[in-house]
This record gives sequence, structure tokens and C-alpha cells, in this order.
Amino acid sequence: MLIASSDPIEISSKDIMNNEKPSSKITTQSLIHLFKKAIQSGHQEILSWICYSDNFENKVIEIRRMAGVNDKTARTQIYKEMLEHLPGVTSVALRIKTLRARKIFTCSANDISKLTNAQIQNIINQVTSKIVSLGTDQNYVTETESTIKAISV
Repeated sequence: MLIASSDPIEISSKDIMNNEKPSSKITTQSLIHLFKKAIQSGHQEILSWICYSDNFENKVIEIRRMAGVNDKTARTQIYKEMLEHLPGVTSVALRIKTLRARKIFTCSANDISKLTNAQIQNIINQVTSKIVSLGTDQNYVTETESTIKAISV
């Protein structure tokens, strides 16, 4: 796989993984391009998870309405149907990823701008205290929704 920029420099993923410099000189412009591309990729990933979560929840509502089953039964049915088409994905992994997708929240700039410095610092302190380490590079945050709602009210 090659990562191309508007500059004629191409960096292979092997070079990146081995921390080797490509034969061409790396320019600031190429770094800026790669940085912007990484940011955009992150935004697209977040939007994809939000879209997945919204559609999953709509499917739960649809099944509950059509079949007259409870929430848990509807979710279990969806997971089973999905797992048939996702080889190598465990039911636990699917459930956890779906739960994490539900926890993605968006805040408008207007809402954030209404917070005082003290409220922002309180959020930072609360989030920092709730981070749970899962390994070398996997972290997630718990209880942020209630913290943000309580602080911003």
C-alpha cells in the first residue's frame, strides 16, 4: 500500500512500519498532507460508527414493532443475523463494538462555547479519572455522557 501526497513523494507502509526514511527527502508539505489525511480518516471513521449505531438502533425499533419482542431479543436477533456474514468476528466483539458505537456523542461548537473554563476543567478531570486501560494502546472512557450532561446543565 502506498500513501501518496500532492508532492511526488510516496511512502510505503513497509517504510513507515520499519521507521525507515524513503529515498526522497520528506517535505513539510508532504507531512502536512499526511496529517490532514489522517485527521480526515479519523472523522470518516467516527461518522461511520455514528451511522452504524443509528441504523442498528432503528433496526432494533423495527424488529420490536414488527415482531412484538423486547429490546434484548431484538438485539440478539440482529447480532445473530450479522454474525452469519462476519466470519472471524465473535459475538462478544460485535456486541462490544456496537455498545461503543452507541457511546459516540457529538457536541456542537455552540454548546461547547457556552461552557465556562471551570466546567471544561471539571470535564477534563472527570474524563481523566474514568479512563480505563485495556492494554498497550487500547483505552476507552466510561461514564462521560452523565458527566457532560451534569456539568453542562
